[in-house]
Amino acid sequence: MPRKGAIVFGPNGGQNLDYGGGSLVSIHIANALRKRGFEVTVAAVNGLPNEELWRIHGTTLLPGVKSLFLSDLHHGQVRFPPRLGLRMLARAVDSLLGRKEVGMLVFGDDAPKAITRSPLAEGLTKVAYVHFSYFARSRYPRVAYLAYNQTPTLLPSMLYWAGSFESPDRLDKVLVNSKVTKGFTDALAGVPSTVVHAPGGKGSVASEKDFSVVHAAQQGKAFLSETLIAASKELRSRSAAPSIYLLRAQNAGSRQRRALARGGIVLLPHLAKADYDRLFARAMFVANFRLFEPFGMATVDGMSLGAVPIVYRSDLNGSWTDILESGRHGLGFSSAEEFASAIENLHSNPALRTEMSAAARERSLDFTLERFEEEFFRAVQEYQ
Repeated sequence: MPRKGAIVFGPNGGQNLDYGGGSLVSIHIANALRKRGFEVTVAAVNGLPNEELWRIHGTTLLPGVKSLFLSDLHHGQVRFPPRLGLRMLARAVDSLLGRKEVGMLVFGDDAPKAITRSPLAEGLTKVAYVHFSYFARSRYPRVAYLAYNQTPTLLPSMLYWAGSFESPDRLDKVLVNSKVTKGFTDALAGVPSTVVHAPGGKGSVASEKDFSVVHAAQQGKAFLSETLIAASKELRSRSAAPSIYLLRAQNAGSRQRRALARGGIVLLPHLAKADYDRLFARAMFVANFRLFEPFGMATVDGMSLGAVPIVYRSDLNGSWTDILESGRHGLGFSSAEEFASAIENLHSNPALRTEMSAAARERSLDFTLERFEEEFFRAVQEYQ
């Protein structure tokens, strides 16, 4: 019988368990394994305690799930630099493997060679859940530039990461969050990965909706901020002028933030989960202005709270290809004018808007936590 011990790593090869969607998925995987009877440890260089995870994500690690964090970010400890941190994490994991009966390692995005190639990790099942890995970024520099502002000046760092993480084909199982990520991962690995869509939220829709649009920003030039600004100006020139909120605005560059604010966009930081849900519950629309988006958990979050999705039409945008299935479950746009027209038309047609809101909520049920857990265990069942 396989050993029922597992180590689940935070995203980016175990660098952090903190504020992003990748961290939330790692928490869900750890909790799912715990519910199946595994002895689970969550490992990351930099982490947050349960009370802060609850404030940010609205969930925590289940009782019995242990944490292995080198630095507690919430209590003012130093954030370790990635290279030093991963070396130290590898040593800590080796020590854990020497003391615990572990059968499975579940990596977030990337699997550090310093961990996978340790003699103590030999024979263990190695699984990765990939949002968009450093291994892929190092081999698709144009995508890394667009999505993460990783410019050619960072080439030495990219080469370091390329040599630090395993190729996906050396792992037992690779799960990916979307067809977009699958395309990149399969081309690199030469073996098929399995799509297991990340889970979205659920909650109560407000009895009355505000005329507002919510967008969760990501850093990088793939965020079409100029198109969003042009759409805001176009809407203000018409009779329809919604409030447009940009969440996680700290991820955009300072120049980009100034331009967005001048364009009439309301910039908000990374909100606590209760405030995040409250904003989406009142919003008529959830938008995604990303040319490249591996998945887009915020799109599902908004849909689950009755916001009508309007997403940039791109084969590299997982919100478009996977969540909306290329227009079956929401609207797409390719220009500021098209976005503004969609908002104006829906605002003037309450019956259609109500129908699309209900359809969005229905579609969001395909991305529940329960379904995520089912698909995760189905994908790794031969290793349990």
